[in-house]
Amino acid sequence: MAKIEGNQLDKILVSLLTPLQLKYKKLAGDIYVIQPLEAEDVPPIEQIRLTPEDKNQPGSPEGITSLQQALLSRISAQSLKTFLAVTGRVTTEKGEGLPGVNVLLKGTTTGAITNAEGAYSLTIADEQSNSTLVFSYIGYLSQEVPLNGRSVVDVVLKADVQSLEEVVVVGYGTVKRSDLTGSVASVSAKDLGNRSVTNIGQLLEGRVAGLDAARTSGGVNAGPKIKVRGTNSLNGNDPLWIINGMIGDPNMINPNDIESIDVLKDASATAIYGARGANGVIIVTTKKGKPGELKVDYQGFYGLATPSKRLEMLNASQYTDLLYDIYGGKYNAETGQWSAPGGLPAKLYDQQFMRTDRTNWQDELLQNAHLHDHYLSLSGGSDKLTFRASLGYKNQGQIAGNKNFKQYNLMLNTEYKVAKFARIGENISIRHQRYQGNDPNFWDGLRMPPSEGVLNPMDNNEGNYSYVTTPSVL
Repeated sequence: MAKIEGNQLDKILVSLLTPLQLKYKKLAGDIYVIQPLEAEDVPPIEQIRLTPEDKNQPGSPEGITSLQQALLSRISAQSLKTFLAVTGRVTTEKGEGLPGVNVLLKGTTTGAITNAEGAYSLTIADEQSNSTLVFSYIGYLSQEVPLNGRSVVDVVLKADVQSLEEVVVVGYGTVKRSDLTGSVASVSAKDLGNRSVTNIGQLLEGRVAGLDAARTSGGVNAGPKIKVRGTNSLNGNDPLWIINGMIGDPNMINPNDIESIDVLKDASATAIYGARGANGVIIVTTKKGKPGELKVDYQGFYGLATPSKRLEMLNASQYTDLLYDIYGGKYNAETGQWSAPGGLPAKLYDQQFMRTDRTNWQDELLQNAHLHDHYLSLSGGSDKLTFRASLGYKNQGQIAGNKNFKQYNLMLNTEYKVAKFARIGENISIRHQRYQGNDPNFWDGLRMPPSEGVLNPMDNNEGNYSYVTTPSVL
């Protein structure tokens, strides 16, 4: 029996394996690895250790046939099956590649993960070519795609809106609501509705549990005093406002530009923002441009504010009787009126003047107020560049007095994708406010005598305004 040497064994293995579309590789010693001829990335099919009997087969053709039979007897049918390489790309609805997507052959443990470009590749057995691939990723709807013998499968994953609503903005980024340990309240643009307000404070009234919003004035553009966790300090209780990731002034933002508001209510906010977050943190995210065609949005609003109720006041005769009574006058049963006491200014003894109604001071103090609110926005862009610009105009009158408030808001933001991992952009906010008129002294106005007119040239006052004598006790 002849012994097969190294070079001769190599030739024999090549002649044996090539017709079977196989090749071999010697690892160490007497260990050989047999692989498919045209699939470099397929795992080794089977390791075969040749026994001394196999090595010492005769060098004759009969010996080669015997060696071939020895090899074939060791290679199972499973080892000779063919494989299919499946590749593809997973993208968003915007066409951007999704990294880290799980791609799994349904019912098996065979799978892959997409790279930074969203591409994947996995190898399956030929008999699995009609199986189903399952694509899953956090924040997106899972998809099951039948292979149907295809070697290239591209998939577009759609965002899971319900899942995204459970994501809350915090100081360092976003976190799922179920993972939060602190108290956070979120208000989206949908929850805010189409209310016509002049500032964010008015927008939050009655929207967040545990947030106190108390108005201290009824004037135009008078926002509420906001307290997130009650009174915490003698020096100030205003919460910290974060606008698009930076500390900012909420009055600079048009409420129509707001996408969402998150309120961090408990003491865990100080772990992120330090002592400045001791009174709570309100995080405001504004709307951004989205890839696609130019989108134009206009919102217009007109309103009329009227006094809901007027007070029942004394007429001129009743007012005169009250005045005389306070200063010691006597009641006359025959006339049903009070007589004038001594020591009053001469003007107050003129009964015809004092008991004639000339002015309803509530009509002079209160009026119907008009409200105009207009908002125009343009947004759009491409996969590389997105933009959004908005312009707001508000003109609001005041019920009490003749005060008028006008406000102009301009916001511009763009974002440019420099690379897969880098974006640059800006957020510009400009506001102009203008006040006209004066706030009335409402309570002093109600104490004015109904017998006095607004104008009286006989009083010789500047502007012909009447000179009203009002005792301090009234």
